[in-house]
Amino acid sequence: RKVKELVLEDGTKFNFKIIGNNPGVGYCKDLIMPTVAKEKPDCFGVLLDSLTEERCIPILNKRNDIEILSFGELYNKYKFVEGIKTLSVRYEKEKGAHKLVSEWKEIKGIERRFVENHKICNISQKYGNTRTTEKHSLKILESDELKDVTPHDILKNNKDLLRIDYIPAKERKYAKDNKYFDFIDYLNLNIFDYDDKFIWLRNKYNSTSRLNRFLTSEELQSLVTIIGAYVAEGCINEYGSNYAFIISNNDRDWLLKLKEDIRIALKKEAFLSNKIEENKTYNLTLFSELIYNVFEELCGKGSRQKKFPGFIYELDETTQIEFLKTMIKGDGHNWEEYKKDKNKFSNKGMRFSYTTISLKLISCLSYLLQQLRIQYSLGHVPGKEDYNITSTIQ
Repeated sequence: RKVKELVLEDGTKFNFKIIGNNPGVGYCKDLIMPTVAKEKPDCFGVLLDSLTEERCIPILNKRNDIEILSFGELYNKYKFVEGIKTLSVRYEKEKGAHKLVSEWKEIKGIERRFVENHKICNISQKYGNTRTTEKHSLKILESDELKDVTPHDILKNNKDLLRIDYIPAKERKYAKDNKYFDFIDYLNLNIFDYDDKFIWLRNKYNSTSRLNRFLTSEELQSLVTIIGAYVAEGCINEYGSNYAFIISNNDRDWLLKLKEDIRIALKKEAFLSNKIEENKTYNLTLFSELIYNVFEELCGKGSRQKKFPGFIYELDETTQIEFLKTMIKGDGHNWEEYKKDKNKFSNKGMRFSYTTISLKLISCLSYLLQQLRIQYSLGHVPGKEDYNITSTIQ
């Protein structure tokens, strides 16, 4: 957890402070959420301070679903919404045992501050990378207490950054075979309309441009495979009035299986091209404005905006592992499975590497790996675009 590198960069336009029920840490008066005014000031503390707007954090929303949002997205989406939680950590000292405990804490306020002529500290260590203003604090554990220190203090005194190693358990919605998946829980209803059977683009209802609203377990498994492939090797493009969903790979048999998954989950027919000699790949293409918009909403458009949807965290572990394998088939390498318990899937002994230029995607992936208890390291060179996750063998 030692800081490997600290680089000063030009300031960004905004940074953010997140307030929660964390007594004794501090209090910010200029809050967004109106509920704060109803409480005593000393019952609030700073959960996160002065982080730049592109940084991502996990959110537990009112449906009890996980979302990975940037601070800018969090501010725009939930600044006036009560009951939203994020991960925090406390230090417990009981009966001689000392330990860090991670927990979901309700957000009581979001402050967005305009920053001018401030340098930003880009801080890298084995498990990740963060960016904050150089005069604001990060948390460390010292002398059995959580303390605030500046980025320069951490580097100067060779301090360990805190890291949440354990994700608090919660019930997974789609871990049981009899649970139906509902697209409406994860789509923007300003874009889509729906009834008790189908979803469609607003003002564009007809029998050929609608999608089944609910999926069975088998159909959800196929959708998860499609999402893993799209995140790694997919794109969505507009060609005049045509909207295309495309996945490219040099493995024709893999794409044929994916074509069947599209038929199962989306009830649509995709077309497999002949080999493209220029790059030795095949294209699996589906023309549909509805599918274009569904995947833009769920998984992002373009390499820098790639992500995966929150329901991935609601799947059983075996399905999550298959999702990871699909991603790695497309954009990673060196998946090896050294141990597998006959009665219980073991995550020990896995090794792979995955590279992306999407900060959102690498944040989604790191949360999933922590949820699966897979050890990993994260590499990023300040000033470069690539983020790389490599798992470590336990």
